[in-house]
Amino acid sequence: MKKNIWPLIGALFLELFLLLIFGLLAVISMGYIVSNVIVWTNFSILQYASGWDAFWMFWVFFSDALLYVILVFMFVEIGLYLLRTSGKVIVKGYEKYSGKVQDKWANRFKSMSLLVLFRLIKINTVKRGIIAYVSIIVLMLLSGFIGKTVLTGKDALIYRAFETINLYSHLEEVDFTPSINDDQVFDLLIEGGVANIHLYQVKESSKAKFYLLYDDVQIKDAYVFEIDYINQTITARLNLDQESYTRYVDSVLPSLEFYLPEWLKLDHIRIDIHTAGNITIDYLKYDSIEIDASKSEIYLRTLSGVKPSLIQIDAFESKLNLQVDQVDQLHVSLRSTEANIRIRVVNQEMVLHLIEQSRVFMFQSTIVSFNAVANNSVLELREVYPTQTAIQLTSSTLYYVNGQSTYPYGVFSIDQTLSKVTTQGVPYDSSSE
Repeated sequence: MKKNIWPLIGALFLELFLLLIFGLLAVISMGYIVSNVIVWTNFSILQYASGWDAFWMFWVFFSDALLYVILVFMFVEIGLYLLRTSGKVIVKGYEKYSGKVQDKWANRFKSMSLLVLFRLIKINTVKRGIIAYVSIIVLMLLSGFIGKTVLTGKDALIYRAFETINLYSHLEEVDFTPSINDDQVFDLLIEGGVANIHLYQVKESSKAKFYLLYDDVQIKDAYVFEIDYINQTITARLNLDQESYTRYVDSVLPSLEFYLPEWLKLDHIRIDIHTAGNITIDYLKYDSIEIDASKSEIYLRTLSGVKPSLIQIDAFESKLNLQVDQVDQLHVSLRSTEANIRIRVVNQEMVLHLIEQSRVFMFQSTIVSFNAVANNSVLELREVYPTQTAIQLTSSTLYYVNGQSTYPYGVFSIDQTLSKVTTQGVPYDSSSE
C-alpha cells in the first residue's frame, strides 16, 4: 500500500504556524517576567516600616506577587497547550501516514500540563477547580485593595513613598495667549536639590499648568517660580537645601509637573538635580536641552520629526533612558551610571564619555560622527552605524555587533588598553592591536 505524504506535509505547515504563535507568546511572557520580577524585591521595603504599616504593606506586595504568579502560570500553561497541540498534530499526521495508532506518544503529549499539580492536591473536579480559582482571585484582589485603602486613609509614609504620592499640591495656571506673540521663544530653567521633574506639552490648550507637589510646608515657602516675559524665561527653583535623601525614611520627594501648551515655543531647557530625584520629559518640543543630574532616573523621549540642535546630559550614579528620533549633536557624560540609548539619527556628532563602572546599551542608531571614551566601563552597541568612528577604551569592555557588514563606515578606529573587545559586522581587526 502506497503511503500518503500529504497528511505529514499538512501537519508540518500547521506545526510551523503553532510554533510562530509559541514564539510570539514566549517573547511577550519573557518581557513580562523580566520587567515585573521587581515584585519580589519589593518585600525588602518592609524593613522601613513598622507596626500596622508593615502589616498592610505586606498585603499590598503579596497581592502584586500573587498576580505575578497567576500570570506566569497562565503564560506557561498556554505555552504547554500549544506544545500539546503541536504534538497531537504531528502524532495524527504520522498515524495517517503510517496507518499505525500512536497512543503512547499521544498520552505523553496529553499529560503536558500544570493542571497535574492541582490534581496532586486533590483539586480534581470542576467544582473544586472553580472554588480554588475564585478563592485565589478574591485573595489577590482583596489583599491589595484593603491594604491600599487602609494605607491611603492614614497617609502612611511607606505607601506614599512607594507610589510617590505627596500630601499637598500647589497650582499656578498661566494663560500665555494674551502675553506672548508667535515670535517669542522661551527658555526653561529648573533647579532642584531633591525633586521629581515632569515636563509635558498638551494639545488644544492656551493655558499652562505648573504643579508643585510637596510634603513639607517649608519646601513650599522656599519655592521660587517666575515667568519673565521680557527676557522670555520660565524659572523654577525647588528644595535646594536638601543634601541627602533616603527613600521611605525621609518625606516623599517634592515634584514639579509642568503641562505646557503645544504651541509654546521652547528654545533652551536646563535642568539641574543636585542631590537625587527623577526627570521625565516626554514628547516635548525644544531646540536644545541640558541635564545635569545626580542619583536620578532620567527618561527623555522626543516626538518623531522633532529635531533638537543639542542634547547634553551629565549623570552621576543614575539611570538614563534616552529615546530620540533626530538630533544634530548629542553629548552624554556618565559616571557610575547605567544608560539605555536609542537615537535614530544623529545628524552631526555624538560624544560619549563613560567612567567609574558605567554601562551603556545603545541600539538602532545612525550617526555621522561617533566618539566614545570609556574607562572602567561597559559599552554595548547593536545596529549602530556611524560614518566616522573613534572609540578609546581603558580597562573596559566593548561589545559591538552590526548586521550590515557592507555599510560604508569611512574612518573607523578602536584603541584599547587592558580592555576586552568583541566585534561583528564592523571594520575592526583585533590582531592589529
